[in-house]
Amino acid sequence: ELSAEETTAARTVGNREIALAPTSEPGKFLILIRNRPPTSGIFSRALLIPALLLAVGCALLAFLLGSRIVRPLQSLTDWLPNLKTPGSPESPALSSDIRDRKDEIGKLAHSLVETRAELQQEIERREKSERLAALGRVATSLAHEVKNPAAAIRMHADLLASGEPRKDQEESITLISEEVDQVSDIVNQWLFVAKSRPSQMREHDLAKLTRKVIQRVQPLGDHADVDISHELSPAPVQADSQRIEQVIRNLVINAIQAMPNGGTVQVNTKIDKDRAVLLISDNGPGFSQQALEHFGEAFYSEKEGGMGIGLTLAKEVTEAHEGTICADNPESGGARVTLSFPLNS
Repeated sequence: ELSAEETTAARTVGNREIALAPTSEPGKFLILIRNRPPTSGIFSRALLIPALLLAVGCALLAFLLGSRIVRPLQSLTDWLPNLKTPGSPESPALSSDIRDRKDEIGKLAHSLVETRAELQQEIERREKSERLAALGRVATSLAHEVKNPAAAIRMHADLLASGEPRKDQEESITLISEEVDQVSDIVNQWLFVAKSRPSQMREHDLAKLTRKVIQRVQPLGDHADVDISHELSPAPVQADSQRIEQVIRNLVINAIQAMPNGGTVQVNTKIDKDRAVLLISDNGPGFSQQALEHFGEAFYSEKEGGMGIGLTLAKEVTEAHEGTICADNPESGGARVTLSFPLNS
């Protein structure tokens, strides 16, 4: 006799599962027997290895995604605010590990770096334009307020010199004339920087213009114990002679002032292919690295009392003549400035 619970319960015998179900006839039962599925052994071990490999592969994929994509993108995102302040010394540079990549992330990083550099150049150009605009306004007012009185003073000095001044007056008249010329030169420098576009383009010999300037500044060189030597080969150019002479004058005077204890200034003109070249060099201490970096920048000067417009004038006028100007320190010592203009065919 089996109880009701025993007749409906399933039990395990060995590796089989047995269940009893009562039938409509008393004392008879339906017996259900099935083999148990294996839960261990070779089959379970065969599934475990692929599962482990899959887990390891997923972990590696997640690591690669994080190190190769997610982290670089996060670095780019953190660096993006630096685009707003490209000239700030606190702005860090983008990591070379990201910039040197050959994939799309590397291209994006390279594009951002170029954009930042272009933005920096645009900021510098805007600042330069603002300074030159201010300089133009000042120069315009100076031209009216200074040049007319200077011309009147020079005229009266010439009138005194045309008579028969006493010997003690000759030096004073000469001094007045020289100082008036200096004032006029300063005003002209400001005007030329404010409006560098040449207005009277004629054919000139660069060698003759240079020789004329050297004759004028020779007394200044003699006073400073500086020998001005030159080798001037004919070099025809289209130029505004007054402005080119002002540029040469500024560069030669700068070279003289760079040697307070005396020295030599060498001035050469030559033809190099289709260019007329002017070289002005001295055997002084040479340009500092900072001066080379700021060469031609308005209002930058390392000279005590300098206004910082002489080299700006040289750069602006030279470029307005479709020329180039550069400065360097040759291996032989000293400083050198090289100007190059299109040769007039």
